[in-house]
Amino acid sequence: MTQAPEQHRTEQQRWGLMINRPPDIGHHTKPWPPPPPPPPPPPSHQTRAMVVVRRIYCSCTTEQGHDEVYYLFGGVNGAGKEVSHRGPDPYQSADADNATAWDMNDGGAEQNRSLNATIYDEGLAPGQTATFACGFYESDSQDYGSTVAAAGKLAEGVGTVLKQPLAVAAGKVLEWVGSLIPKNQDDFLGAFSLRLANNGQVKLTEVAAGTYARVIRQDLAHNTFSLSLKHDDGDYVVDIQVAGR
Repeated sequence: MTQAPEQHRTEQQRWGLMINRPPDIGHHTKPWPPPPPPPPPPPSHQTRAMVVVRRIYCSCTTEQGHDEVYYLFGGVNGAGKEVSHRGPDPYQSADADNATAWDMNDGGAEQNRSLNATIYDEGLAPGQTATFACGFYESDSQDYGSTVAAAGKLAEGVGTVLKQPLAVAAGKVLEWVGSLIPKNQDDFLGAFSLRLANNGQVKLTEVAAGTYARVIRQDLAHNTFSLSLKHDDGDYVVDIQVAGR
């Protein structure tokens, strides 16, 4: 629309032009400042925590021939509940002892196994923490039910030492399992404990090696660590990662 000449503009039109035009600086016009950038998106809150066995490497088996390796996992979750289980199962690539253990050897295809097996997957809300202990064993025809019960003892034990240093839980795995897995029945390879927290993102906050185990690599920034397990002639390295979703 053609603007009216200055002498024919109303007072309201003249005020509108003065308000909406940029201020004059000498003979130059100052541009309007750009709009502020949009606020960053809120962080995506993770609500589940996972513990993943990424790889197991065997330098030496506990006996001549193959080892059948399994684990016991137990502790106290973010809701304060005792949880436990015995693994692996077929969904975790178990391929020995009727799909209740990993087939390992110190040579060939069973020496270096990339498993990416999720051994724990449960809710962990922002602000919660969870503490667990885990022991690795080599199976020598031990009763399956006894090993499941032994995992339950891990959960009970962790619940009694939550306020103590994490290394206490790692060091008591053999004590808690006790006679449920008799000495020289199944070969104990080593144990560890770990603590998880959710501050909006699931994080591995602490890891401790127990009997016959040693932390050889640890990267809390990336939620990963590696353990050396040495006992009963067995010599293993286990790579573990914590993840959230």
